Amino acid sequence: MDIKDFDIFGEDSENPYKSGILPPEIVVKEQFRTMTVLEVESTIDKIKRLSNRAVSCLITGKNLEKNNVEQFSWALYLLEQALHHTRELANELENEDYLEQISVDFPVELSKTTVEKDRISIDLPLLVPKRKPNQHTTYYSDKLEKMLKKVDIPHRLQTEKVAITLLHCYKNDHAKWAKRDHDNLDVKWLIDALNNYFFVDDGPFRTSLYHHTVADSRDHTVVYLVPILDFPAFISEKIPEWENGEVR
Repeated sequence: MDIKDFDIFGEDSENPYKSGILPPEIVVKEQFRTMTVLEVESTIDKIKRLSNRAVSCLITGKNLEKNNVEQFSWALYLLEQALHHTRELANELENEDYLEQISVDFPVELSKTTVEKDRISIDLPLLVPKRKPNQHTTYYSDKLEKMLKKVDIPHRLQTEKVAITLLHCYKNDHAKWAKRDHDNLDVKWLIDALNNYFFVDDGPFRTSLYHHTVADSRDHTVVYLVPILDFPAFISEKIPEWENGEVR
Protein backbone atom coordinates (compact mmCIF):
# COMPACT_ATOMS: atom_id res chain seq x y z
CA MET A 1 0.00 0.00 0.00
CA ASP A 2 1.31 3.44 -0.94
CA ILE A 3 1.22 6.30 1.57
CA LYS A 4 -1.03 8.32 -0.71
CA ASP A 5 -3.65 5.54 -0.52
CA PHE A 6 -4.02 5.87 3.24
CA ASP A 7 -7.08 7.58 4.71
CA ILE A 8 -5.98 8.99 8.08
CA PHE A 9 -9.55 9.60 9.27
CA GLY A 10 -11.12 6.31 8.15
CA GLU A 11 -10.34 3.00 6.54
CA ASP A 12 -7.62 2.42 3.96
CA SER A 13 -8.65 3.71 0.54
CA GLU A 14 -7.60 2.07 -2.73
CA ASN A 15 -8.54 5.16 -4.70
CA PRO A 16 -7.79 8.35 -2.72
CA TYR A 17 -8.45 10.58 -5.73
CA LYS A 18 -11.99 9.26 -5.98
CA SER A 19 -12.66 9.67 -2.27
CA GLY A 20 -11.04 13.12 -2.21
CA ILE A 21 -9.49 12.41 1.19
CA LEU A 22 -5.96 13.73 1.55
CA PRO A 23 -3.63 14.19 4.53
CA PRO A 24 -4.29 17.43 6.44
CA GLU A 25 -2.11 20.41 5.60
CA ILE A 26 -0.36 22.40 8.31
CA VAL A 27 -1.69 25.94 8.17
CA VAL A 28 0.35 28.60 9.96
CA LYS A 29 -1.72 31.55 11.15
CA GLU A 30 -0.39 34.99 10.29
CA GLN A 31 -2.17 36.61 13.22
CA PHE A 32 -3.37 35.40 16.59
CA ARG A 33 -7.09 34.77 16.87
CA THR A 34 -8.90 33.56 19.96
CA MET A 35 -10.77 30.32 19.33
CA THR A 36 -14.45 29.96 20.05
CA VAL A 37 -15.53 27.20 22.42
CA LEU A 38 -16.69 25.17 19.40
CA GLU A 39 -13.31 25.57 17.70
CA VAL A 40 -11.51 24.46 20.85
CA GLU A 41 -13.67 21.33 21.05
CA SER A 42 -13.09 20.64 17.35
CA THR A 43 -9.33 20.97 17.74
CA ILE A 44 -9.28 18.66 20.74
CA ASP A 45 -11.31 16.10 18.78
CA LYS A 46 -8.90 16.38 15.85
CA ILE A 47 -5.93 15.74 18.17
CA LYS A 48 -7.66 12.65 19.54
CA ARG A 49 -8.41 11.28 16.07
CA LEU A 50 -4.89 11.87 14.79
CA SER A 51 -3.39 10.22 17.86
CA ASN A 52 -5.70 7.22 17.61
CA ARG A 53 -4.86 6.72 13.93
CA ALA A 54 -1.16 6.95 14.74
CA VAL A 55 -1.55 4.13 17.27
CA SER A 56 -3.43 2.09 14.66
CA CYS A 57 -0.56 2.59 12.22
CA LEU A 58 1.96 1.38 14.79
CA ILE A 59 -0.12 -1.71 15.54
CA THR A 60 -0.60 -2.45 11.84
CA GLY A 61 3.10 -2.01 11.14
CA LYS A 62 4.00 -4.34 13.98
CA ASN A 63 1.59 -7.03 12.76
CA LEU A 64 2.54 -6.86 9.07
CA GLU A 65 6.25 -7.32 9.42
CA LYS A 66 9.10 -6.58 11.78
CA ASN A 67 10.11 -3.27 10.23
CA ASN A 68 7.23 -1.76 8.28
CA VAL A 69 8.76 1.63 7.53
CA GLU A 70 5.69 2.87 5.66
CA GLN A 71 3.29 2.39 8.57
CA PHE A 72 5.79 3.77 11.07
CA SER A 73 6.37 6.82 8.85
CA TRP A 74 2.64 7.46 8.76
CA ALA A 75 2.46 7.14 12.54
CA LEU A 76 5.22 9.74 12.85
CA TYR A 77 3.44 12.06 10.39
CA LEU A 78 0.14 11.77 12.28
CA LEU A 79 1.79 12.45 15.62
CA GLU A 80 3.48 15.53 14.14
CA GLN A 81 0.06 16.75 13.02
CA ALA A 82 -1.36 16.13 16.49
CA LEU A 83 1.57 18.02 18.05
CA HIS A 84 1.01 20.95 15.68
CA HIS A 85 -2.66 21.22 16.68
CA THR A 86 -1.73 20.89 20.36
CA ARG A 87 0.68 23.81 20.05
CA GLU A 88 -1.96 25.77 18.14
CA LEU A 89 -4.47 25.15 20.92
CA ALA A 90 -1.95 26.14 23.61
CA ASN A 91 -1.18 29.39 21.80
CA GLU A 92 -4.87 30.22 21.46
CA LEU A 93 -5.52 29.72 25.16
CA GLU A 94 -2.30 30.96 26.74
CA ASN A 95 -0.70 33.60 24.54
CA GLU A 96 -0.49 36.54 26.94
CA ASP A 97 0.61 38.96 24.22
CA TYR A 98 -3.01 39.14 23.02
CA LEU A 99 -4.95 39.08 26.25
CA GLU A 100 -6.78 42.27 25.33
CA GLN A 101 -8.85 40.31 22.84
CA ILE A 102 -10.67 38.59 25.68
CA SER A 103 -10.44 41.44 28.18
CA VAL A 104 -13.29 42.08 30.61
CA ASP A 105 -15.11 45.29 29.65
CA PHE A 106 -17.15 47.77 31.69
CA PRO A 107 -18.03 51.52 31.62
CA VAL A 108 -15.33 53.31 33.61
CA GLU A 109 -17.55 56.36 34.20
CA LEU A 110 -19.84 54.19 36.36
CA SER A 111 -16.96 52.92 38.48
CA LYS A 112 -15.85 54.40 41.79
CA THR A 113 -12.71 54.00 43.89
CA THR A 114 -12.63 55.11 47.52
CA VAL A 115 -9.58 55.26 49.80
CA GLU A 116 -10.34 55.34 53.53
CA LYS A 117 -7.29 55.25 55.80
CA ASP A 118 -5.73 51.83 55.17
CA ARG A 119 -8.69 50.49 53.19
CA ILE A 120 -9.67 50.72 49.56
CA SER A 121 -13.02 49.93 47.94
CA ILE A 122 -13.49 49.59 44.18
CA ASP A 123 -17.09 49.62 42.94
CA LEU A 124 -17.34 48.07 39.47
CA PRO A 125 -20.56 48.22 37.39
CA LEU A 126 -20.46 44.53 36.50
CA LEU A 127 -21.07 41.10 37.93
CA VAL A 128 -17.95 38.96 38.07
CA PRO A 129 -18.29 36.61 35.08
CA LYS A 130 -18.93 32.94 35.49
CA ARG A 131 -16.01 30.65 34.71
CA LYS A 132 -16.43 29.29 31.18
CA PRO A 133 -15.38 25.79 30.10
CA ASN A 134 -12.21 25.57 28.01
CA GLN A 135 -11.37 29.24 28.54
CA HIS A 136 -8.07 30.24 30.03
CA THR A 137 -8.57 32.60 32.96
CA THR A 138 -5.33 34.54 32.79
CA TYR A 139 -6.40 37.86 31.32
CA TYR A 140 -6.66 41.43 32.53
CA SER A 141 -9.07 44.28 32.26
CA ASP A 142 -7.22 47.19 30.69
CA LYS A 143 -9.80 49.63 32.07
CA LEU A 144 -9.34 48.34 35.60
CA GLU A 145 -5.59 48.73 35.35
CA LYS A 146 -5.99 52.34 34.17
CA MET A 147 -8.22 53.04 37.16
CA LEU A 148 -5.74 51.53 39.61
CA LYS A 149 -2.86 53.63 38.30
CA LYS A 150 -4.60 56.74 39.62
CA VAL A 151 -5.11 55.41 43.15
CA ASP A 152 -2.95 56.50 46.09
CA ILE A 153 -2.14 53.14 47.62
CA PRO A 154 -1.95 52.93 51.44
CA HIS A 155 1.44 51.70 52.58
CA ARG A 156 0.03 48.83 54.61
CA LEU A 157 -1.63 47.30 51.54
CA GLN A 158 1.80 47.06 49.92
CA THR A 159 3.66 45.64 52.90
CA GLU A 160 1.20 43.54 54.93
CA LYS A 161 -0.99 40.56 54.19
CA VAL A 162 -4.19 41.75 52.52
CA ALA A 163 -7.77 40.48 52.78
CA ILE A 164 -9.60 40.71 49.44
CA THR A 165 -13.36 40.88 49.89
CA LEU A 166 -15.63 40.55 46.87
CA LEU A 167 -19.17 41.77 47.48
CA HIS A 168 -21.40 40.50 44.65
CA CYS A 169 -24.51 42.68 44.40
CA TYR A 170 -27.48 41.47 42.35
CA LYS A 171 -30.38 43.63 41.32
CA ASN A 172 -33.42 42.92 43.49
CA ASP A 173 -35.79 41.96 40.69
CA HIS A 174 -33.58 39.10 39.51
CA ALA A 175 -31.39 38.33 42.52
CA LYS A 176 -33.04 34.95 43.10
CA TRP A 177 -32.32 33.45 39.68
CA ALA A 178 -29.22 35.32 38.57
CA LYS A 179 -26.88 34.76 41.49
CA ARG A 180 -23.84 32.57 40.82
CA ASP A 181 -22.11 30.15 43.13
CA HIS A 182 -18.88 31.59 44.46
CA ASP A 183 -16.84 28.57 43.34
CA ASN A 184 -17.97 29.10 39.73
CA LEU A 185 -16.83 32.72 39.46
CA ASP A 186 -13.84 33.74 37.35
CA VAL A 187 -11.96 36.12 39.66
CA LYS A 188 -8.39 35.49 38.48
CA TRP A 189 -8.43 38.42 36.03
CA LEU A 190 -9.43 40.73 38.86
CA ILE A 191 -6.86 39.48 41.38
CA ASP A 192 -4.09 39.52 38.76
CA ALA A 193 -4.82 43.18 37.98
CA LEU A 194 -4.93 44.10 41.68
CA ASN A 195 -1.68 42.24 42.26
CA ASN A 196 0.20 44.65 40.03
CA TYR A 197 -0.46 47.50 42.46
CA PHE A 198 -1.49 46.38 45.93
CA PHE A 199 0.24 43.20 47.08
CA VAL A 200 3.73 41.83 47.24
CA ASP A 201 2.18 38.83 45.48
CA ASP A 202 -1.22 37.12 45.45
CA GLY A 203 -0.06 33.89 47.09
CA PRO A 204 -1.85 32.41 50.14
CA PHE A 205 0.68 33.83 52.61
CA ARG A 206 0.20 37.36 51.27
CA THR A 207 -3.54 37.50 50.52
CA SER A 208 -6.83 35.99 51.71
CA LEU A 209 -10.08 35.91 49.74
CA TYR A 210 -13.63 36.33 51.02
CA HIS A 211 -16.89 36.29 49.01
CA HIS A 212 -20.25 37.71 50.05
CA THR A 213 -23.46 38.09 48.02
CA VAL A 214 -26.40 40.45 48.61
CA ALA A 215 -29.41 41.86 46.79
CA ASP A 216 -29.18 45.54 45.86
CA SER A 217 -30.75 48.19 43.63
CA ARG A 218 -28.40 47.38 40.72
CA ASP A 219 -25.94 44.81 39.45
CA HIS A 220 -22.39 45.58 40.55
CA THR A 221 -19.36 44.20 42.37
CA VAL A 222 -17.51 45.95 45.18
CA VAL A 223 -13.92 44.94 45.92
CA TYR A 224 -12.55 45.77 49.37
CA LEU A 225 -8.84 45.61 50.19
CA VAL A 226 -8.09 45.59 53.91
CA PRO A 227 -4.97 44.69 55.92
CA ILE A 228 -5.57 41.20 57.27
CA LEU A 229 -5.17 42.30 60.91
CA ASP A 230 -8.04 44.78 60.39
CA PHE A 231 -10.26 42.24 58.63
CA PRO A 232 -12.14 40.87 61.70
CA ALA A 233 -13.30 44.36 62.71
CA PHE A 234 -14.05 45.27 59.08
CA ILE A 235 -16.18 42.20 58.34
CA SER A 236 -17.99 42.43 61.69
CA GLU A 237 -18.94 45.98 60.80
CA LYS A 238 -19.90 45.34 57.19
CA ILE A 239 -21.93 42.13 57.27
CA PRO A 240 -24.82 43.61 59.33
CA GLU A 241 -24.87 46.60 56.97
CA TRP A 242 -24.87 44.45 53.83
CA GLU A 243 -27.57 42.13 55.15
CA ASN A 244 -29.72 45.20 55.95
CA GLY A 245 -29.34 46.50 52.39
CA GLU A 246 -26.67 49.10 53.09
CA VAL A 247 -23.96 48.70 50.46
CA ARG A 248 -21.30 51.37 50.57
